[in-house]
Parts: sequence; C-alpha cells; structure tokens
Amino acid sequence: MVGKGPFEPTTTTYAILGLLAAGPSSAYDLSARLQIGYGFFWPRARSHVFTETKKIAVLGWAEGTERRTGRRKRTEYTITAPGRSALSSWLATAPTTFAMEAEHLVRVYLAGFGTTDDLLAVLDDAERRGSEMLGIADRVISEYESGNVDGAHDEPHLRVFLVDYLASLASLTAEWAQRSRDDVATWAGATPDERRERAIHRLSELPRRSRR
Repeated sequence: MVGKGPFEPTTTTYAILGLLAAGPSSAYDLSARLQIGYGFFWPRARSHVFTETKKIAVLGWAEGTERRTGRRKRTEYTITAPGRSALSSWLATAPTTFAMEAEHLVRVYLAGFGTTDDLLAVLDDAERRGSEMLGIADRVISEYESGNVDGAHDEPHLRVFLVDYLASLASLTAEWAQRSRDDVATWAGATPDERRERAIHRLSELPRRSRR
C-alpha cells in the first residue's frame, strides 16, 4: 500500500513505521530506539531516521505534533490508520533482500592488500562485537524473566525468534573469529602451497546444503 506523495517506501521506511506503531516518538527519540531495536541487523535505518520520518508524514502514514520541553521544540510523530494499514500490507509481502551489513567481512575480503596484523585486529574486533551482541541478548532475556518489559514489546512469543537469531549469530561470530585466528597462527613458517592446502581442506569441511 503506497500513500500520498512522490516517495517510494523502503524497508527502512517500514522499520521506522513499526516503531511508531509501538508508540508516538520524535525523530530524535526514534534514532535512539532504532539503535537498540535494529542496530545489529539494519543499521542503515538510524542514519536515515530524519529523512524517513518526514517521508512517512508526507505519505500520510504519521502525523506530527509540535511539543515544547522548556525552550526546546520537537515534533512528535504518531502513526495514522493508513500507516497501520500500510505496515500490515507490507508485512504480508515477501522480503526483497537477504543480506547482512558487516564491515568486518569487507575487510576480510580485502585482507590480501593489508597486513596480517590488520587482519588479526579485525578478527579481534569481530569477537568483541559478538560479545556485545550477547550482552544485549542477556539483558533482553533478563528483562523477560523478571517481567520488566516495555508494554509495547511484551511479546516473548515473537521476540524469542529475533533474540535466538542474534544470540546465535553472536556466538557464531565469536567462534569464527577464534577459528580464524588459529588458522592465521599456522601461517608462520608455512609455504604458500601449505597454506592453500590447509585452506582447501577447511573449505571441504564447511556446511553445504547437500549435507543438511
């Protein structure tokens, strides 16, 4: 469902619209909520929050109301009935992409142009980020266990799927970083042919669709 205006809605548009469906918010507050809600799997949403929020309003999917906090003036956005309808319609469509934004993997892909120390630093950072993700999963799990959950997100039967995925990805990332560091450690004194042979052996042991 497309609303009024010249804009073409994107996944980011709907990601922000979903937060507005959970409750009214200013663009500034949405930015913080986006970091918490989507930071590890749709980070582009936060960088476009102000543009996308205005787009949502032009489409007629949200209404803005000016509010003052002291001398500061903000626009608080509330989702409209057409906005809820648009969100529901989008959720009924098939996803258009299956991709993951991970700068660490870009750097690993280009590691041949850098040094071994550069690569090890990337692997160390990947493990640290994985640990951060597990920390967030710990916090969310504890909130549900204690019953201290925001009412707009009190849906454990749905949240469990997202937390499961992110916690599994975080654990996988940490294990991958450690395995990769172990492999890098074998490079010392190894010939190019030996490195190649070891790499091909590792490739042959990786999961394949035919082995599932």
